[in-house]
Amino acid sequence: MAHMNRRQFVKLSLTALGGVMLTGCGGFDGGGSGPDIPSGYKFYQLKNVGSTVATSGSDFTIDKFYGVSHISDNGIITFDAVDNSNTRGIFQLGLDFSGTSPVIDWERSAVIEGDVLEDNRLVSSIRSFDADENGNLSAVLEADVKQSEDHYGAGLYIDNGQNGFEPLMLCGQAFSDGEKVSSGIFGDVSYNGGSLLVSAHHCPNTGGLTGHMDSILHIPNSSLSDAEVILSAGSIVPGANSLATSFGLIDHNTSGDYSASVFMQSQENKTSRNGLSVRQSVANISGNLKYPKDVQTKALSLDSGDDNDTLTGGEIAYGTRVGPSGEVYSLVSDDDSMTLLKDGKTFRSTGDNVLSGTALSLANGTVSPDGIFYYSAVLDHGDDEPDMSIFAYNGFSHSAILSTGDIINSSGASVYRMLFGTSTRHADSGNRLVFLCAFSDGTTSLVLGIPS
Repeated sequence: MAHMNRRQFVKLSLTALGGVMLTGCGGFDGGGSGPDIPSGYKFYQLKNVGSTVATSGSDFTIDKFYGVSHISDNGIITFDAVDNSNTRGIFQLGLDFSGTSPVIDWERSAVIEGDVLEDNRLVSSIRSFDADENGNLSAVLEADVKQSEDHYGAGLYIDNGQNGFEPLMLCGQAFSDGEKVSSGIFGDVSYNGGSLLVSAHHCPNTGGLTGHMDSILHIPNSSLSDAEVILSAGSIVPGANSLATSFGLIDHNTSGDYSASVFMQSQENKTSRNGLSVRQSVANISGNLKYPKDVQTKALSLDSGDDNDTLTGGEIAYGTRVGPSGEVYSLVSDDDSMTLLKDGKTFRSTGDNVLSGTALSLANGTVSPDGIFYYSAVLDHGDDEPDMSIFAYNGFSHSAILSTGDIINSSGASVYRMLFGTSTRHADSGNRLVFLCAFSDGTTSLVLGIPS
């Protein structure tokens, strides 16, 4: 997609975005120390429902935010949205932080459904995508077979330097020294420092009926010829007497530390907490991409302190987030509770007393490059309707960053709800935050928070 650099237009017409500072964030200490949590934030509304985003064609009017928001270290914010025809697009804003308030320096559409890519494929739908620390993108884009019967299935694309998406792996494309062929079916993708981790389905290049499987692939330096399989469905999960069946969310950092959720079929009967015999379970695998064969299993378990336990009996693991030192954050849920864990150890659960209320639900969050974990929670304070808050956790203490009822704009409308935890990069190296926020006056905005 063409980079719609509006620098000259913006310099002439765009005013700085207004913000309101919140200080004295409520905190609760668990003892010890960790990375310094910002003492306050100033918030800015970047785009609202009804705002337009410049594209290479007609401007795109946001009818709804789709839910994902990223911020990269160079001030590039990436988000997705749909217009009133339910057409989805991925968009980027380039922010200038040199003044007293941030300014949108440029904006662009990275891709919109209906666009024709450099390889002449017509995009019928956008699947998963990720942005790296420099605002480069990787995305799974579905081709419209009506455009050409040769354009079947989805492809894995990269967009480096805001120069447009180029294909990296397409349906029918061979890799792994020609032994495997992509089937055009992909899951989650993680992009970091030119390194790609992706869940992908593939077939043997022999055309046989066996050997079809899902795998986690590492593609270093965006080079398909160097792709390496980390783990495949049907393989024994290291440290567990179970076979991998499929893969969930994936994350990795610039040092090569990675983690992924793995769904497993046990080779022996297990008993859940409600006494039922089950064979399905889930765990996290982790490791470092410098040592691809050294795969470790970090189980997500609420049953005991045994690190070899895995989730069973209705328990569900949401997401996996990798910190700068390889620490792994996960959210586990069952019928009765939700629990946030760091390297398998609980640090927040529903039912906890938080800000003079009770935690009703939790959402997995994001880890900043300096190791602060940001997450959101729904809290019951005994009112008619529960509240929401975004928290920062540094390994020892929790601090509230933003809560229902806070006023962060000049209109006086208060914060109603926040959507946080939908991506792995809500925070940058300066602990700036980006997320979606609904206000009491009905406005929904893409919001930027800057430490004060």
